[in-house]
Order: sequence, then structure tokens, then C-alpha cells
Amino acid sequence: MVSRIHYIKISILILFSIGFAVVMISSGRSTISVEARSNGSPNGRTGAPGEQTCTSCHDANSGPGVVLINAPATYVPGETIQISVSQTTSSSSRRAWGFQLTALDTATNSRAGTMASTTAFTSVAANATRQYMNQSGLGNYNGQTNSVSWTFNWTAPATNVGPVRFYVAGLQADDTGDESGDETYVTNVTLQPASATPTPTATPTSTPTATPTATPTNTPTATPTATPTNTPTATPTATPTNTPTATPTATPTNTPTATPTATPTNTPTATPTATPTNTPTATPTATPTSTPTAMPTATPTNTPTATPTATPTSTPTAMPTATPTNTPTATPTATPTASPTATPTGTPTGTPTATPTATPTVTPTPATGYEGDISPRPNGDNMIVSNDVIQMRRFVAGIDTPNGSEFQRADCAPRLTNGDGAIDAGDLVQVRRYATNLDVAVGAAGPIDSTFSSELLSSLTRYVAGDLDISDVRTVRLTSANAIRGGRTSVSAEFDPRGDEAAISFTIEFDSSILSNPSVVLADGESDDSVLTVNYGEAGSGRIGVVVDSGSRLVNRLVVITFDVAPDAKVCKSSIRFTDRVANRSVSDSSGRTVRSQFSDGAVNISDADPQSAELSGRVTTPDGRGLVNAVVTLIDSKGLVRDVVTGSFGYFRFSDVEIGTIGLLSVSSKRYRFNSRTVQVMEGSNNLNLVALE
Repeated sequence: MVSRIHYIKISILILFSIGFAVVMISSGRSTISVEARSNGSPNGRTGAPGEQTCTSCHDANSGPGVVLINAPATYVPGETIQISVSQTTSSSSRRAWGFQLTALDTATNSRAGTMASTTAFTSVAANATRQYMNQSGLGNYNGQTNSVSWTFNWTAPATNVGPVRFYVAGLQADDTGDESGDETYVTNVTLQPASATPTPTATPTSTPTATPTATPTNTPTATPTATPTNTPTATPTATPTNTPTATPTATPTNTPTATPTATPTNTPTATPTATPTNTPTATPTATPTSTPTAMPTATPTNTPTATPTATPTSTPTAMPTATPTNTPTATPTATPTASPTATPTGTPTGTPTATPTATPTVTPTPATGYEGDISPRPNGDNMIVSNDVIQMRRFVAGIDTPNGSEFQRADCAPRLTNGDGAIDAGDLVQVRRYATNLDVAVGAAGPIDSTFSSELLSSLTRYVAGDLDISDVRTVRLTSANAIRGGRTSVSAEFDPRGDEAAISFTIEFDSSILSNPSVVLADGESDDSVLTVNYGEAGSGRIGVVVDSGSRLVNRLVVITFDVAPDAKVCKSSIRFTDRVANRSVSDSSGRTVRSQFSDGAVNISDADPQSAELSGRVTTPDGRGLVNAVVTLIDSKGLVRDVVTGSFGYFRFSDVEIGTIGLLSVSSKRYRFNSRTVQVMEGSNNLNLVALE
């Protein structure tokens, strides 16, 4: 019977295999193309040494796209760093995206460090020698055009392994369902080990041990064995084996020299006439007369034995070899007076209290008052008005840090959970709603510190509220710019609005040895009630916090950041990145809900001399000739530099300082209209263009 079942199973398996092969052959696709799916490529497609790229299934680089790895220049062993991969293109036909990245020790071309996903847009895979970061099924951004980015964490190797190189292959697909017509781009970047690693601070070894040297005097009642193990068993059989060998300290030899009088009158405290003078006389003669006659029932609370962690030098170990003869003089025949209760006069000296009991950390006391009532500091005034809004802007930008109960009142969004463990743009909008009575103030509740997972709790909140739309992702991006050494340059922070955004916060990080004196202003086109809050407190270290909020709505161009370029800067591409180091990255809608967002980094391309430049300008119009306001015009030059500008009230745009002779691709992005991309060449003099929307 068993063999028959086994035969049937094998037959079914063979039939299934044949059927699968027929389907694959009839579909005209190889097994390798089946693997190239939106959930990530097969391992080994990064272009690293010994690996292929996405061109094993898809087309090679044949378009205007770019893939970039945004990472710091150095790493510290064991440090966790945020890495991002971004892709851009001016081709509106690119509507699905993917990437695969690996990090290798350049000396051995083997895996360096550990990568971990921090969002639902990436996934990790590995083989025997290498680890790979890929886009997830959600992270292929189906239908999204022009640019995408992914972020994740990389933990550096625990020791200095020398240079670590990141290899990435990026795929920009046309989303037609087959591999033809797709474009593949590759790049790599090298991180050098930091010049100096921080010297580890000597961690306190918790040496409250030196004190217990005298503690084991806790041998109450002349129990001549310095070993608290001498739990005299209420049966004074006169032969308490009394092995004094394990005496953890040299002191408690406790030589009650006066041989206990033959009548253990059960007052053992008087017998050790030389009361444990702690003189480890090394004469542990047969003195252990086992006088603990039935009295030490409760006394030997020898707990102090656990405290002398380092002290039990056990120096008296050599001498007690002869002592365990323990001929306790048979004198204990004297009937115990049965008054053992008062005898433990030799109570522990009290020193054993030096046990290093960790003092519990004081947890913040839950706040009183109202959610959002944070001014005046620190207790508020039971009102939520304009001064609370201003204080919240300072908290979100990182200018001030909430202390104690302030955090619970400041972290007031999402309103459904009274906070999510993070102070960000959503909390700012919620305080504004309380101040204008759009929402009724509630008592302080929710998280009392930042130990909660804000991303998890925020997602849970949106799910409970029926508001979780995984396709509703806002992209915030930094533009790139050209610069010369000793000059000035500007980049913009922009995003693709959906019309309901009310506040955005983020940190901008840059190389302070190359770029300095940052100046942030609201971009042209922002509404009159938009408010900019900037934290320059860490600008010298290459970090600034930025918060923009508006009473109406935010437009796509948020702020312009201008830098001085160091005269001795090397010719390079200096990255400018979004992080959470000063202000948390977040986008909030007008109801105070944090909406899904992704952040794409930029760069400044620094050259040795200023090439001849000209201006490229023009107008964007509707098919009937009306100027189109707030359209995004993108110029990608032959070096891959991407620049964006936003049209003004009558549809005009202008790119300044464009290198003469540049051949670039010009495209327009608008919610309502479609435009064809066009190739332009910048010439001396006027370069005016008219870009008309399609019918």
C-alpha cells in the first residue's frame, strides 16, 4: 500500500513538471526572465566584480536616465548609516522602477557590513558570500514618472576592513509587461574608513566589590567558620562539619580563641572573647567548636556572600586544610538552654548593604493638561493659542527639545492615538487645528517619549481610520546644481503636491568642508500665509532643520537653499541629502495626518572654472495659448545634471548659468496637461522656447 502511494506521488510530480515546461516553452520566455520581477531581481545583478547587471534580461543604457548612490564619504566600524538610491529621467515613458545594490570589501570583493530595510519599499536577499538590497513589490512605483528613490540602513563592519564599495544597477522600465524597451544604468561609490575611530570609554565595571572585604563578618554568633555556608542546622550534634575552606575572604577566620566553655550556654556571643577581630590568624584550630548550638536558626542570613564579587580572594584556603578535623570537643552535650533567640547578637555589621543594586531609572511622569498646550514652557497654561503654534515649530525644527512631560503634550498627532512617538509636521498641523478650534482640545495622553515606532504606529492609525492608501506617496526631492570653487550655488527642495499638504519637515545634510553658510528662503510662488522655520544650530557640522507650513496649501517648490563653495574645494560631485538628524522627515495633510512620502537627494557639481554660460528661458502654454502656472520644467544636460524650475503666473520659466554648447533634454510636468520632451542646444544670446501642451 505504501509503495503504491509513493508511486502515485511521483507520477503527479512528473506530470506537473511536464506541464510547467510546456507552459514556459509556449510563452516564449526563459526561466531567467520569469525571475526578473517587481519583487527584486535574482542575486548577482549589480555589476560588481563577477556579476551581471539587469541587462541579462533587460535592455542596456539607451536613454537620458541616471542612477545615484547617496552615501557619506566615510564610515566608522560598527556605525549604522542611512543609504539611498535614486533614479531620474526626463522620459515620461519610464513608469516602473527597480534596483539591486551590494556592498563589498574591495580587498576581497566579499560582503561588507549588513543591510536592513527601513521601509516597505525595499527587501533584502543574500547568497553565501554577498548580500543584496532590492526594491520590493511596493517599491517598483508603478505609474510614477521622472524620479524615484529608496532608503535603507547599512551597518558597517565591526572592524576597519579598508575601503568599502557599493555597486548598484538601476532599471527604468516602460511597464509594458516585457523586457524589451527597458533601460539599465549602473554606478558605484566607495566609502573610506574614518581616519580615527573613537576610543572606547572604559565602561564602569560595577566594582562595588572592594567594600565587601569586611562584609562576610556576617557570620553572626561566633560561628567560627568564616564561611556563611555554615548554616548551623539547629541540631547541635557537636559535629558541624564546618568546612571553613570556602571562606570567601581572608578575614572571617573568626578565631574565637577562647575554647568554648564546655557549656554552650547558648550565648555564643560571649565565647569568642576575641570577637572576630578579623585577624585572619591562620590558626583555624579546632576552634570551630560548632558553638552555633541550635541558635543560628534564623541568623545565618548569609546573603552577603553574593556581594563580594571580586573580593573572595580566598586567601585562607591554604591553611584550613587541617581545620576540618573539627573535633568540636563533644562538650555540646550540655543541653542547649533553648534560648537561641537572643544569641544572634553578632548581627551582620550592616556593611553588606553595598550590594550594587541598580537604581531604577526614573520614568517620566505622565503629563497633565491638554494635548498641544506647550507654551509657556514647561507646563503650558491650559490654553492652546498662537504661542503654542510657534513653540511647536521650534520643536519640529529641532531648535528646542521637549523635556519631561512636554513631549507627551507636544506629540499630539495622529489625533486618533494622541501621538506616535515622534515630533514632526503632523503635530504642528494638529496644534494649529486646536488653536483655531477646528478640533476640540483633549487631555494629555499617548506616548511619553520617543521610544515608540512612529512609522508603525502611524501606519496602524491610518489603517484603523480606513486611510491607508499605499499608492498615495508624495515625493520630496532636492535639485542639483553646478558651481565653481569660491563661488555660490543654490538648490531647491520641491515635491509633487496632491493639493492637501499643509506642512513638511526635514533635515538637509551636506559636506561642511565644501559647502558653508547655508541660507534658506521660501521659493517664489508659496502662498502669503506660508511660514518657514529654519534651525541653523548645527550648520557648522553640515546639518540644518527645515519646516514649512501653510494655512492654505503648499505648492510644489518649497524652499531655495544657497551655499558658499570653498575656494579650495576639490572638483567633485558633493551630495546633499535628506535625513532625520535635526528635523524628522515628514509630510502632513491639513487634518494633521502624516501621509506617505519619500525623499530624493541632490548634489552640487563643482568645477575648476566657470564655463561660458547663457540663459535658457521660455513659456509653457495650454493648447489655446494661455500661460500655464506651476508647471515643472526639467532640464537634463549631457552630463546627467538635472535642474528643475517652476513656471510663474503667466507660464514663463528661466534657467540661468547654462553652459554654452550644452545639449539637453527639456520636459514639462503638469497635473492636467501632457507635453512632448524636446532636445535643445544652448547657444550664445537668446534661447527662448515656447512649450505647448498636447491637445
